[in-house]
Amino acid sequence: MYNAIWKKDAPRLHPIRELWRNEKINGSTIQRQIGESNTMLEVLLLLNALWFFGGFVTFGPRGIIFAKKYVAREHRNTPAYELFLHTGSFMAGFNFAFMVLSILLLANINAFDKDIQWSVVLAAIAVAHGSQFLGNVPTAIKNFRGEGVWNVWSGLMLLIFTVDFSLMALNAIAASVFFF
Repeated sequence: MYNAIWKKDAPRLHPIRELWRNEKINGSTIQRQIGESNTMLEVLLLLNALWFFGGFVTFGPRGIIFAKKYVAREHRNTPAYELFLHTGSFMAGFNFAFMVLSILLLANINAFDKDIQWSVVLAAIAVAHGSQFLGNVPTAIKNFRGEGVWNVWSGLMLLIFTVDFSLMALNAIAASVFFF
């Protein structure tokens, strides 16, 4: 039943929404389903797009504000702070690209007709979220010792840390469901 939520060819939860049309393919008339319900996949892609949009705004247009808020004043004259500021553009571009990808996938949700296609794309998105999560793990470990340039365990950084982990896990689960 779990696979039925994700897979396109599984029984639908809302049969009233399903529409059928006749198509001629190689001289044979077949019925093809249109208007398929991919609710869980749509929600996941929407969550991805919204989260990557937030990352784009946070690290792009609001990058300096973000850096000043989360890097302690005593660390602002260090190379780590300069690196943090300069990687903001990279992070904004990274988030923008994955936001556009998520929106395009959402707009063309029926374009992929093979489960392996969805598996590959969702695995790539899981890696994107995972790279953002794993990038904060060393700082989170340092925070336990009272060190670290920023605090991963409070405020917006905690939200970023936990949401990236959650979306990494959800995308990985969805990719594995489509794969198996």
